[in-house]
Order: sequence, then structure tokens, then C-alpha cells
Amino acid sequence: MVGRVAVTSIRPDEPRGSDAIAFVLGLGRALHRYGTPAHRLEEALLDCCGRLGLSAEVFTTPTTILMSFGDQVDLKTRMMRVDEGELDMNKLARVDALADAVASQRLAPAEGVRELAAILTAPRQFGRVVSALGYAMSVGALAVFFGGSLPDIAVAAAIGLVVGVLARSLLDRRTLAGVESVFAMFVVAIAIVAGLLIANAVVSPRRR
Repeated sequence: MVGRVAVTSIRPDEPRGSDAIAFVLGLGRALHRYGTPAHRLEEALLDCCGRLGLSAEVFTTPTTILMSFGDQVDLKTRMMRVDEGELDMNKLARVDALADAVASQRLAPAEGVRELAAILTAPRQFGRVVSALGYAMSVGALAVFFGGSLPDIAVAAAIGLVVGVLARSLLDRRTLAGVESVFAMFVVAIAIVAGLLIANAVVSPRRR
């Protein structure tokens, strides 16, 4: 999808325009990083550009953000390669509020750039322990939803806890952050097979 706004009240080569462009580019990276899908990312960036008075064209994919600023005969284009993001609703809400403050001119774009950097480097709202327990509770709740017994719920919660610990550990290591889903599937598969083997070993002697 390609979007466009035809507003020319700010030129990209003006100081004010440069600050606005820097903010919009940083905003695109931040929104993508924290879970905004490509089509909504385009809408958000175009809306922000329009409210800031920037003439812009935007094209986004799950791995690329391409933006052009200025008139058709004098475009300045920037292509950004973006990696797979992480779902962080707290930081996404903070970024959204910041974008609204800058777009409504309650905050200068230059100050918005600094605020974005502060949000990106801020620690997570919940630590490793709370996050891992959240995984366990979520998976255990799913077992209840599907009518599992108490042993089923306990096993599901234990698997969720292990997956949560692995996920947080891998996310903290940015070079491995893209493989957490593969590790999670591997751990779940191993846990299910191990559980079946243990269950068969316990049940088989009783049947004899």
C-alpha cells in the first residue's frame, strides 16, 4: 500500500521541516518495533505528516519503511530496514501519546525525538519473573478453557513458565530475538513427548 498527503506548508530543507522529518522517521521505527501492523503504520505516519504540514509518501512492509518528503520534483527519500518487532503495549501507548502531542503541536518535533529515544531505552514495565508468570497463567487459563483437568492445567502452566523464561531471555539478547517462536515450539514438543512417556510409564504398571 502507498499513501500520500498533499500538504506543502513545511519544506523538508527548512530547520523546522528537518526536525519534523526526524521525528516521523523515529516514530515509524518505534511504532513498527512495538507491534503496529504495516497498513496501520502507513495510516499513522501519513496522519502525523499531514498534521505537521509535511508533504509525504509512505510505503511499508513488515521489514521495510520507505518515506519520501517534499514536492514531486524535489523528493527526499529515506528507506529504513526494520527487524521483527516485539509486542509491548505499554511502550506502544506511550509512543502513540507522544505522536499525538507532537502532531497537535503541544510538543516540538525536536523534543519529540528526545522523548522517543527515552521510551526506546526505558526498561520494560514488568520484569522477567512477572512476565514468565504471565506466560504460565495464560497457558494454564487456556487449559481451563478447553476443559482440562487439574493435572492438565498444571502441566500446561509449567510449559508456559518454561516458554516465558526462554522468551524473555532471548528477547534480551537482540541477536537471538527472532528465533524465540522456534525455541518455544521445540520446548513445547519436547515437553509433550516427555509427558506422554512419563504418563505411559506410570499407567502401564497399574494396568498389569
